[in-house]
Amino acid sequence: MSASADLALLRATVTDDAGALRRALTDEATDIAGFLRFAHRNRLGDFVYWTLQRLGLAGLLAPEHLAVAKAGALLDRVRQEELVAELGRLGDLLAASGIRVLFLKGPLLAQRFYGGLEGRAAADLDLFVRSRDLSRVEMLLLEAGYAPAFRVLLSRRLSRYFAHHFE
Repeated sequence: MSASADLALLRATVTDDAGALRRALTDEATDIAGFLRFAHRNRLGDFVYWTLQRLGLAGLLAPEHLAVAKAGALLDRVRQEELVAELGRLGDLLAASGIRVLFLKGPLLAQRFYGGLEGRAAADLDLFVRSRDLSRVEMLLLEAGYAPAFRVLLSRRLSRYFAHHFE
């Protein structure tokens, strides 16, 4: 299936166009396995699976495609729940040290604007802290087992503001 066909099927999924989805899923020319790979590769497999379930269209998938879609969605859900748990741990860690933090995007955005974790995948947690707290935050993250995953660009001080992340 071409990229444009994948995008058309994704558009029908995103807009909840059950008729277009039904037609595409029952069209012999549709490469369902290819579309599911496309969705998973773009971290949308969870969203696609749960949308098909919600619209009552998952039964139109061949059993092997449904099993692949469900397995991918459940793996994505586990990853999302791990991020939510880590978000709580980080929030508690920073709050206990008196550091105010604002979490950006990620699971909170998915919950607030997409209605749940299946609405938008997240791969990391983004947080915003005051620059005066940055050294303390870095120390706390290192003590909590995080490792720096950034390169120093020009100077360490400058790098902290643009490319500062931990894993």
